[in-house]
Amino acid sequence: MPSLTAPLARPAPSNCASNAPATTPPAPNAPSTSATPTTGSSRARWSRAGKPNCATSPDAEAELARQAAQPAPPARADIEALARDLPRLWAAPSTSHRDRKRLLRSLINDVTLTSQRDGPEIEVGIHWRSGASDQLTVLRPQAARTARAAAGADLLRELAPTHTIAQLAEQLNQTGQLTASGRPFDEDNVRRLRWQHRVPSPSPFTADEIAVHELAQRINIGDHIIYIWIRQGKLSARRVGQRRLAIRFDADIEAACHQRLADSPRTRYRNQQPVDGGAE
Repeated sequence: MPSLTAPLARPAPSNCASNAPATTPPAPNAPSTSATPTTGSSRARWSRAGKPNCATSPDAEAELARQAAQPAPPARADIEALARDLPRLWAAPSTSHRDRKRLLRSLINDVTLTSQRDGPEIEVGIHWRSGASDQLTVLRPQAARTARAAAGADLLRELAPTHTIAQLAEQLNQTGQLTASGRPFDEDNVRRLRWQHRVPSPSPFTADEIAVHELAQRINIGDHIIYIWIRQGKLSARRVGQRRLAIRFDADIEAACHQRLADSPRTRYRNQQPVDGGAE
């Protein structure tokens, strides 16, 4: 074991020399300091702990250099294209609420709101960072809710006679209409709105089709006879929904039905016509 009074060799210069303890090696003939061997112990400990740090210092310096490197600024053409496509950027799923707030802060300098105490409208003044200003008029939340509901109901009444539930939802969304709560329309919303405003559904029958009960009333027989003729193949019908039948009907079919009744000996299934003034 070397004596603590022996001079220590000067370490070779390295990239981590600045991390070494700030100590001065003793002179060759200096008196022994065996009572306080802190210098040698500290240097030994630093030597043992410093070797791994010196071995990884190139990687650490490379990481620091990478972090300190500034990204290249985007090209002007890319910035102008992004500005023209701002709505898509705003609505992109990858754009977070924090990104939207930062985007607004980078564009708007301040916003001023003015309104009447009982008025339904709010005046919004926008001062852009470019120096330009815009003035907008928006509705208060409750007034906006009422306006959206009224606009959706008006369009529903106009389109309902010729459109199905799915078609109505698609048309309302294509025209930019929203529900009273500000959401896009779906089939449940349209069905609820139609029931709320008592808007009738479009007829499931084509121009040359009638229902079972309507045909029975035309030729003055019971509905059950129409169902019998359909089962026997004497009338052509198709199912509409879950519980209704649409019967193809024209003048020839009506004449055939009357002839079938005239030729049938069973006349008891005819509906009895009321006699005006009581019994004959």
